[in-house]
Amino acid sequence: MSLIIFIIPVYLLDEGLSFPIITLLSGIAYIPWLIKFFWGGIVDYFIELGRKKFIIMGGILASISLIILYFIDPKAFLIPFSIFLFLSHL
Repeated sequence: MSLIIFIIPVYLLDEGLSFPIITLLSGIAYIPWLIKFFWGGIVDYFIELGRKKFIIMGGILASISLIILYFIDPKAFLIPFSIFLFLSHL
């Protein structure tokens, strides 16, 4: 949560993006947290697979997305940046 609230906006402000775009990107990154109840239902439906697999898949997805996000310039490639920002919190 601190990544969405503090770190990403400060980084984007330092990169020279405007406040409306920063707010939009923070909102996009916050969407997976808003629909958290939906993901809980999916995990509970597939409970026979175990929760540990979902935790590992989520960690791998977040790690890969954040590594890719590091190399994307948000001013030049705003849409891929927002997609990988969303995936990092998914």
